[in-house]
Amino acid sequence: MSDRHFGQFRVLKPSTRTISLRLPESLLADLKVLAHWIDTPYQSLMKVYLAERVMRELREGRTPEELAAQLREPAAPYGRGGQPRKRSSVGNPPRRGKKS
Repeated sequence: MSDRHFGQFRVLKPSTRTISLRLPESLLADLKVLAHWIDTPYQSLMKVYLAERVMRELREGRTPEELAAQLREPAAPYGRGGQPRKRSSVGNPPRRGKKS
């Protein structure tokens, strides 16, 4: 084959789309705290968490009814009627190991 069939390829990046997303303020605040703990942008952390959950749901093969029921769970964190867990301390990761 000629060189024109195997010319230079552009570096391909996954296509992305900018979206507008409304989140509960407490969820966004908690996400920013977690991102700060691991020194990463909160948007990047959100994409990782979202991708992990989507892949899990696809693997588990839940029905649309089962997925919808999860949204209606009163204990769903940050969801309809649920409350987020209390933070141990703002801006600092929770302590592990023995208490002093």
